[in-house]
Amino acid sequence: MRRATLILWTVIAIASAAAPAQASLFGGKPRPTPTPSPTYAPLPQPSPAIAAIARREFLAWQLGSIDRSRYVPQMADALSAEQVQKVSSELARLGALKDAVFVNYAKVDALPPTAVTYVYHMLCENGAVYMLFSLDGHGIIQFIQYRDTLSS
Repeated sequence: MRRATLILWTVIAIASAAAPAQASLFGGKPRPTPTPSPTYAPLPQPSPAIAAIARREFLAWQLGSIDRSRYVPQMADALSAEQVQKVSSELARLGALKDAVFVNYAKVDALPPTAVTYVYHMLCENGAVYMLFSLDGHGIIQFIQYRDTLSS
C-alpha cells in the first residue's frame, strides 16, 4: 500500500511539473490572461479659494444677506428678495455648516460650454444640500443653485 501511495504522488508530481504554467486542473485549458481594471485619474480638486467661495456664499444665503456685487448682473437682477428669503429659510433649517465637501464638476446647459460648475455637498447639523455654482473669468458668480439630490 505504501508503494502505491508513493507511485501516485510521483505520478502527480511528474504530471504537475510537465503541465504548462497556464494550464488549469480542469481540462488543461489555458487560463485567460487577466485584464487589468481600468484606472481613472482623479479629478483635480478646486483651489482652496473656490472652497472658500462655496462656504461664504452658502452662509450668506443661510442668513439671507447675499452680496449682489458678487454676481454677474443678469444673475443679480434675476434674484428677487422673495427668492432669497425663501432659499434662506430653507437653508437656515439645516443648521450650522459643518463641512463643504467637493463632489464633482457639472455641466449646466444654460452656461457656455467652457464654464466650470462646481458641485459641493454642504453638510450641516440638521441635514445636507448640494450647492452648484459657476464663476466667470473674473471670479464673479454666474450661476448658483441648491438641490436636495443630484438627479435631474
